[in-house]
Formats: sequence, structure tokens, C-alpha cells
Amino acid sequence: MHKRELRSILLLLIILSYAKASSTFKVFDTKTAMIDYKIKGNGKLAKNNYLSIDGNATLVFDKWGMHKLYKEKYVATTKGSVENRKIILTLILDDKGEISKVDFKHKKIIKSVNLITKASIKNGENLYEKMKKDMEMKGSNIDTSTVLGYPCEIWLYKGKKRCFYKGIPLREEYTVSGIKVLKEAVSIDLDGNFSKDAFALPNFKEDKKNGFLLKEKRDTHSKNLKKIKEIEKDEMSPNIEIDANNVELDGGEDLTEDIFHKQKRLLPKLLQETEDARVCLQYAQNRVSANNCLAKSIATEEQLSGERNKDSEVTIWTDLAKEKRLDELEFTIMDMKKRMPCIRRSRNFVDLSQCMQNSGEE
Repeated sequence: MHKRELRSILLLLIILSYAKASSTFKVFDTKTAMIDYKIKGNGKLAKNNYLSIDGNATLVFDKWGMHKLYKEKYVATTKGSVENRKIILTLILDDKGEISKVDFKHKKIIKSVNLITKASIKNGENLYEKMKKDMEMKGSNIDTSTVLGYPCEIWLYKGKKRCFYKGIPLREEYTVSGIKVLKEAVSIDLDGNFSKDAFALPNFKEDKKNGFLLKEKRDTHSKNLKKIKEIEKDEMSPNIEIDANNVELDGGEDLTEDIFHKQKRLLPKLLQETEDARVCLQYAQNRVSANNCLAKSIATEEQLSGERNKDSEVTIWTDLAKEKRLDELEFTIMDMKKRMPCIRRSRNFVDLSQCMQNSGEE
């Protein structure tokens, strides 16, 4: 046999081996799907502080999940003594273990490789069946339900309560900063022939990283972790009966921590800029110069709240309007100075909330 023929046979065997492995590899028990979700949540963060969450998400895949994209956008709004609005964006593409995660803040795409997925594809593992076995050992099947007419099994697994259909979560319950959030499918397409546009990423620069990208952000809260560990230990009795209503489901997001650090950093800056604006406005001759005086403090206020307050800008600059604005700034400065010792001592969101709620006295 000639060397050329031998090489051709070896190449054919490699192709057939890969094709066989690819054909048996599964993440979901359906070849293609596009699921659109609605995300909603609201509740009390601390005394006189409330959080509302509103957004959407999409999961789209083909090749049994070998090629999948997940995108999510929701707005988290805090109202009360601490005002804040934050937009959370997530976009991740997994193409046969080649991970692309979009960093919208820095406008770049972080590339990495999931070696477990790569090995699973090579070995032709059925990850859908593997996940089912793992859920039976480490989770708890607590009920059944339907979403848009599709039957699904409700599992308490890895700190979340999910309703699965063919391995696809059609409904999820978890918490963000202790607030219950529901993500539920609002449209389901299991027979689509999806174009490349469905898996498109923004045209950002790439940043390659070694190792794994998709990891748990943080451990679950102590109560939740204890519950999950109890389930994991008892592998001989996978269907442990537990009260799902008493388990704290953790989504791995703590918005209050981000809000606290941002407020504590920016509030002293805002005080200084407000004092500077007060002096500058004393000599402002017209609307344009008045807005120039206020520009820095308005920008910092926008950073603090997450949205621009149009009422902060000067629209009319008469003697009466000038005196009114100066009085408002004087009151704001006095109030912030009273609160500042408390703000500086605060160690968490609850402390800060108390500082902003009280009259400012120590």
C-alpha cells in the first residue's frame, strides 16, 4: 500500500471518528431551539429602599447545543433613600468549547477555551444524560409544571429552582441581592433554522485568556450552600423531600455591594463639586456660564443614580432663579456635610441606607 493511500485512509478514519463523536455529543435533547425569556423581580432591600428588576434574555442553539449563544439585558432600579439605576448586559457564545464573552464596558471580547467541553466532544459524551444523572444525585425533583404548553420538571439544583424541558430551562427562580427574581420563557421555537445573525457578536477587539471562563462567580449564601451540601451527601437517596419555599436561591449577583462602593466613593466627590458650583454660580452672568458651573456635579450625580436628571440643568437664569438655585445648593451642602461622617463610617449598603435616610445627625 502506498504512503499516499495510507495517509488518505488515516485521514478518513479521523474524520469518521470525529463525526461519530460530534453526532453523539449533546447538551440538550433537541437539535435546535430559540427561547426568549422575560425577567422580573422586585422587593425590599433595606428600610425605605426597594429594588426592581426588569429585562429580557434569549438562548439560541443548534447542533444539539454544541453551538449556542446566551444574551441577557435587565435594568436594576433602586428607589428610596439610595437611588440607583444599573443596566446589566450579558452576551456569551459557546462554539464547540471556544468561548467568547462580551465585555461591554471595555468594548472587547474575552476569548477562552472550555477544555471539559472539548474533551466531551472528542469522546462523544452525551452531556444532557450526564446532567440528568448529576441532578438526580445532587439535586431534588420537587414538582412538575408547564410553560407555554410544554411540560417541564422542576428541580432544585445548584442553588436555583428551574423547570427543565429536554434540558432547557423554561423557568428559573433565584435571588439578586436577596430579591426574588423570575425568568420565564415567553416564546419557544424548537424547529428553527437559525441564520448566522442569531449568533452574531459585536465588532469588538478580542482578548484571549487561558483556562476556563465560565465559572461560578461566588459561592452560594451559607443557608443555601448548607442545603445543597446536604443533598450532595445523600447520594443513595437522590429524591430528598425538602421545602423549596424555605431554601434561599442564589443567582450570584449582589447589586447592593456595587451600589455601596460607588456611592461611598462618589458622595464625598459630589460634596466638593457642589461647593465649587455654589461659589462659581455666584458670579455666573447667564444660563450657559451657570450650566458650566454645574457640569461636574451634574455628571457625578448621573454616575451615582445611573440616569441623568434634566432638572439639574439651568433653563432660565434670572436674578430670582439665581437666588433660588443658590439657596438649594446651600441646603444640599449643609445636609451632605451632616451626613458625611456617617457615610465615611458605613461598611455596607444597609449602613449607607441608614445614613441617607436619617436627618444626618450622628
